[in-house]
Amino acid sequence: TNHEIELEGPATIYMSTDGYLEKLGGEEGEKFNISRFEKLLMEMREKPMHEQKAIMIHTMMELKGSQRQLDDMLVIGMRF
Repeated sequence: TNHEIELEGPATIYMSTDGYLEKLGGEEGEKFNISRFEKLLMEMREKPMHEQKAIMIHTMMELKGSQRQLDDMLVIGMRF
């Protein structure tokens, strides 16, 4: 199915697999989850895309710690 979305003015769109959201980590071994992901996107949305990438990598590495990565993690950000 094709969907068309009209964007007005500058816009940034993010798409992601569930791997980023479901990554377990931190002190309590909890999932990153959708609310933390949305908060992260909102906090960095005005930054240049290359900085957003660095923030997302740093955030996940902090959460992951020394744990092995078992799931795919893909986040795509597009600015129009």
